[in-house]
Amino acid sequence: MLRLALPLAVALVATPAGALTLIDDFTTGPSSVFLDVSTSFTHSEGGSMVGGQRTTTLDVSTASGGFAFLRIDGASGSHLSLDSGIDVVHTLTLAYGDPATNPLGLDLSGENQFAVRFYFSDLPLDVTARVYTTSDAWAEGSGVLAPSLVPAVQNLLFSGFVAGGSDPATFTFANVNEIVFTTHSALAAGANDFRMLELVAVPEGETLALVTAGLAGLALAGRRRERYARAVEV
Repeated sequence: MLRLALPLAVALVATPAGALTLIDDFTTGPSSVFLDVSTSFTHSEGGSMVGGQRTTTLDVSTASGGFAFLRIDGASGSHLSLDSGIDVVHTLTLAYGDPATNPLGLDLSGENQFAVRFYFSDLPLDVTARVYTTSDAWAEGSGVLAPSLVPAVQNLLFSGFVAGGSDPATFTFANVNEIVFTTHSALAAGANDFRMLELVAVPEGETLALVTAGLAGLALAGRRRERYARAVEV
């Protein structure tokens, strides 16, 4: 599908506290899976995402005759897409790092939110992030992405995160060792298709810049395709 402008991808690298921190822009891939209802798929892949590995889990449920198709385009498209049949409920989980085996060691104390950037979502979508300092100390926040046919950002403010685990008092955004994002249809049923472009942690005031840069990247991709089409015709 559409590719983001290269300067944006280069700028959103893991950086010190107070700057944009890239979690995943899905330039590592490709991978894809087609699932019928009442099935689950888990796949781990190494690459350029934070912590050097992404673990993807897709659970599909509800109604016979349904399906879900998940694709991570990798360098060819730089986005994740999920398409499903009518009356299919799916839960997608993207996990990065592990406190015990692959600690991220991220200092997110200079950021104040996660920004989950989409190309579109055709139904309301629950978006949840859980971040771990240890397996016993984590904090979680969530929001609902409204249906949108244009690029949109779901912000998850750290100030709204609720600590949990058996030792919640030791959780700190200054030492994040695992990040887990989950999407789930906000409706009981429905073919909730969406495209996710990237996951980042950002300081206050940066999410508008993300949307603007994303729109600029999409426009640039469109102009490149037009030039290519003219060259082919010639």
